[in-house]
Amino acid sequence: MFQQPVPQRSGPDGLWAWFDTLLGLANWVDRLEGWIMSLRYGDYASARQRGLLALMGEMGSSLLETNTYHFAMRRDGHYSLNEVEALLKRYGIPIFGRTHDAHCLYFHVKKRQARWAEYILLRAGVELVNPVFDPRNPGYAAHHTPGTMPTPWSEAKTDNTSFWQRVFGDW
Repeated sequence: MFQQPVPQRSGPDGLWAWFDTLLGLANWVDRLEGWIMSLRYGDYASARQRGLLALMGEMGSSLLETNTYHFAMRRDGHYSLNEVEALLKRYGIPIFGRTHDAHCLYFHVKKRQARWAEYILLRAGVELVNPVFDPRNPGYAAHHTPGTMPTPWSEAKTDNTSFWQRVFGDW
């Protein structure tokens, strides 16, 4: 199972921190939603092409949530979980299985989207405390001006003009 990281900055202490962690553990609605979404986002089409054993393996991965990646971000960071969800949604990455403890906010993404999600989060300046998924991502994100983001596919400009329209223009 996922081992929760130790935060670098201190958060709430004492009884309130214990209570907050307990509430995060008792969040069965989001845990159930995470499990259901893990089943939903299984890569069954690819597994079906590889045979029955691969399909059963994918189902097992979904049940154990090993087909997802668990992100952890600082609770006292600059971004809320809702802002991170909206950011990743722009790039076609759904999050699920949200929970928290006294120091961190946690969520899952599909494992096959984890590399891209991590890059987007690092580029936006989200303070992640989980181990790096792809060691190249911090370097890639550092090569860009802070605050600039890649254009989401949904907002990319496409040229729908035909060859003849480009040659002759609008008649």
